[in-house]
Amino acid sequence: YNIINDYSKNDDRIKVYKKENGGISSTRNFGALKATGKYIAFIDNDDEYKENLLSDNILLLEKYDADIVKFNKTKVSIGDKNKSYTTSKTDFSIEFLEDEEIWKNFDKINKFGGTIWNAIYKRSFLEENSIKFDETSRNVIEDHEFNLECYKHVKKMVINPQSYYLWNMRTEHSTTGKFIQERFENIKIEGNKLYLFLQEKQIDKYIP
Repeated sequence: YNIINDYSKNDDRIKVYKKENGGISSTRNFGALKATGKYIAFIDNDDEYKENLLSDNILLLEKYDADIVKFNKTKVSIGDKNKSYTTSKTDFSIEFLEDEEIWKNFDKINKFGGTIWNAIYKRSFLEENSIKFDETSRNVIEDHEFNLECYKHVKKMVINPQSYYLWNMRTEHSTTGKFIQERFENIKIEGNKLYLFLQEKQIDKYIP
């Protein structure tokens, strides 16, 4: 807290807020509500942005007047004595997708996963469509639900295959590596929502 407070004293773009702990979804909603910039991006507390993540991808948002840009990530598996790096494989260049082209290329979008921290969102797009995190979901599903709501409304999207985000996973402490029954049930529910969405958009006629 002291470190970020010191930064805020030297840079008036940085705002520091304190709130009662209501879970990650509550905190993200709180941050989005307080935001005043044109775009919204997320980062988890133990991860890292690579250089130029914001500048490169906001340039793409501005160029195409897009609602969302999705970019690649690198998973950093951190053990007791070493690190290993895995970047999602892609076979395409930067692409601008609009309307039906989004669904024709949904397999490319899906390669980036359902996370929200390897994306930047236009704030007005989120506000106009009342897109928020479900504060009742607490088991690693909130990212997927948020993105599914975005996909229901998105008109213009950019996908950038370059990796800009370091997803640091400490294997001995990660909650994603542990079986939790409630999370498993939530994943099934979310899978059904995604299935219905894919049917609604008739994505299987583009991607068998």
